[in-house]
Amino acid sequence: MVALISIVFAITLLLVTVYCLHKYQNFEAYINAERSIPLPPLDGAEINNNPINSQMDADMDSVSDCEKSNLSGWMNEVAALKTEGNLDEAMAICEQEFPPWSAYNQATIILRGKLKDISPEEPQADILLKELYRIAVVAEILHEKSASSQHLSLAQLKLLALEELDGLNMDYDLLGYANLRLIRKSDVKLMLSLWGRPSQHNHPHSLHETWWNGFTSHV
Repeated sequence: MVALISIVFAITLLLVTVYCLHKYQNFEAYINAERSIPLPPLDGAEINNNPINSQMDADMDSVSDCEKSNLSGWMNEVAALKTEGNLDEAMAICEQEFPPWSAYNQATIILRGKLKDISPEEPQADILLKELYRIAVVAEILHEKSASSQHLSLAQLKLLALEELDGLNMDYDLLGYANLRLIRKSDVKLMLSLWGRPSQHNHPHSLHETWWNGFTSHV
């Protein structure tokens, strides 16, 4: 009887130890994420220095007055749906509006909202995070701003077969998150918790430059 009690106690102690270790690893991942992400700009910094705002301004500069009106229209519709809690419908509108940067940005915001409503340990959290990550990578490929990359206008982007991007390698371990402008601090924390730390951080264009040149050659 004493031996049985000892075995049960040992098993219980082992389970508690494993659980505590898991919680500690998650906590450590969150702390590392906080340390690895740059600090926000000082209060005196202009809001237009934000790459997200700058890219959205570029979206507006590259379209006609009619297209600007359409851009404002769907964004207002998405905002209203998010206020009502209709995130699936709002997401569908964003997907219909791809490829403007603003549409990808809104899509990641919606997915982030969905992630806040569920536990990170639920299988759905991994599914939603993978979709958020995929959208961030696609947006970075299409709207890359380096001097060595071919810059396409919004009108040119709309001529591309965007479904081809789904076949690209978007491996988190190879790409990381440091070069993805749509990824936020909360996303990084969750990635580190669910997927661990990536082996490296590469820009999507550095991995898919040959594909990109062929993809855009007919535009």
